[in-house]
Amino acid sequence: MLISAKPGSFDSCKEWLRDLREQSENVSVLLIGNKSDLRNLREVPSDIARRFSEENDLTFIETSALDNSNVEKAFTLVLTKIYRSGMANIHKNEDKVLQLSANASQASQAVPKNGCCRSG
Repeated sequence: MLISAKPGSFDSCKEWLRDLREQSENVSVLLIGNKSDLRNLREVPSDIARRFSEENDLTFIETSALDNSNVEKAFTLVLTKIYRSGMANIHKNEDKVLQLSANASQASQAVPKNGCCRSG
């Protein structure tokens, strides 16, 4: 979260992004510029934050809790990214699950049936 009117907030975002990408692979990141209503106190111009977002493959949106601008849209973006990421992981692992099921079925057919449970 970038607080547009707070000095140093933008530099912190750069560090957090670097740390996040070092620790995680294929993570979707949203850069949210908060307090966009404080235009006269702005430390980070929108065009700089937007350019940084484009250069680093981030989604960027500015919000203001005070005047409620883009707050719901920001939550919708976050939830959509989480949902899509989860669905991608499900589909990515789907083949593995089916493959395990097929192997389990073949293994159970190969085991000879002896003992008290033998039919016939």
